[in-house]
Amino acid sequence: MQGVEREPIDPAALLAADLLLATWTVAFLQAHRIFRQSRNTEQAEAAFLAIVDKGTIGVKAATAGTPYA
Repeated sequence: MQGVEREPIDPAALLAADLLLATWTVAFLQAHRIFRQSRNTEQAEAAFLAIVDKGTIGVKAATAGTPYA
């Protein structure tokens, strides 16, 4: 990848992408589960956002010291 002077298969980029995908998947599933049980959109949204916030911290930690930070 010429733009960030990294190899085409960059483990840091793959890790960040997979963590982000996993975060959003878990957040969506948990929010959907909460909504199905309670029919409360505010609770579901709060759960979704809390998980995304935690996952974002993980992505930031994983990309520290890389051009993706």
